[in-house]
Amino acid sequence: MSHRTLVLTVTLGCLSCGSPADAPHGPAAANQSSVPGPVPPLAGPPVAYSSPESRLAFVERGGFMPIGDPAVARFRSVLDQLSSKYAESSGSIADVSIATQKALREKGLEESLLNIMEGLNQLGGPLRHHLKHKYADWAAVYVKARGREKDHGAAIRSILNSSPT
Repeated sequence: MSHRTLVLTVTLGCLSCGSPADAPHGPAAANQSSVPGPVPPLAGPPVAYSSPESRLAFVERGGFMPIGDPAVARFRSVLDQLSSKYAESSGSIADVSIATQKALREKGLEESLLNIMEGLNQLGGPLRHHLKHKYADWAAVYVKARGREKDHGAAIRSILNSSPT
């Protein structure tokens, strides 16, 4: 998958709303109300709905996580580290991470979001001229490396061994 394809996937993909093809079209769409029906009361502790770390935990675990869940806290910690090393915001990093996992699945490879992000965290760092790398660029390099190396650790090591900082 090229960098442009990955960026396009991130740009067009929408975790909560599906693909543009899923949206209603024509006269039926005009008759549909954009106001959702009543929301059932929450069962259990409050959940985080809007933060990048809660979205990542939702994707990883397949459901909403309580605000204090250790998975949400771990994603927050990794996002803080990544956003200090890379040019993108934590929200963009979350989007790219989800798109990277999807790209791997399309190649028949399974990897957790946390492993992907922690691996890419090893790649970012201080650079010459005080410039930051783009997380999306390293994610594309990682997907390409995983095409050659089926093992996550081997792919990260091959990138580290072949790229000057």
